[in-house]
Amino acid sequence: MVCPSSSDNRFGPQVLVQCRPFDFTLLFENVVFAVVPAAVFLLAISARIPVLVRSPVKVTSHKLAAWKLVSFFHQAIHSVLVCLTIWAQISLGMLLVLHILHLTIHIQVSSLRTQSSLAAGILHLVVAAASVLLSWLEDQRFIRPSDFLIIYFSLSSILALPRLRSLWLLSSFLIQVVLWSLVTVGTVVVLCLEVNSQDTAPAPWISAIQQRDHI
Repeated sequence: MVCPSSSDNRFGPQVLVQCRPFDFTLLFENVVFAVVPAAVFLLAISARIPVLVRSPVKVTSHKLAAWKLVSFFHQAIHSVLVCLTIWAQISLGMLLVLHILHLTIHIQVSSLRTQSSLAAGILHLVVAAASVLLSWLEDQRFIRPSDFLIIYFSLSSILALPRLRSLWLLSSFLIQVVLWSLVTVGTVVVLCLEVNSQDTAPAPWISAIQQRDHI
């Protein structure tokens, strides 16, 4: 049987068997696996970011990085933590670029577009941009990994897999498969870096530097 052209533009949740075996519709994946989690995350951090902005700065990352590099042999672990923090924010920026590329190509492929494709893509971009800001604020003000980022990117790492499977089953869209594979890997990398990027208890010598510099 021929797969109807509009089969993926229905909520489903299951797509017709003649299209793909045991798979969700793309519309369902966009709404449930992308739009809803992203919207909840943005609502949550919209209350968190003002709190962080009003909080005093506890760590100035570039100052601590310099001091930790000077005393590398004495405080090697702390130096690694600062590097991970920087790489976490760089990885978030790279993830934003990947989402831009994915959305740009995705909206040009009519067979992959659904009623919620554009909304899902734009929300992914907003989330990635907001995550860079949130990661930076949490890094400077709370000296520990952000629970919001860890929860969201943990969930996103899992929810990216059904979309990746759908694109693999739609094997004619190789560029989309490659880009979404990179997005999935990038999400996992961001999660790992965020989990390990910050120390929960700064060493006494770091606190002394902070007090001296009034940070």
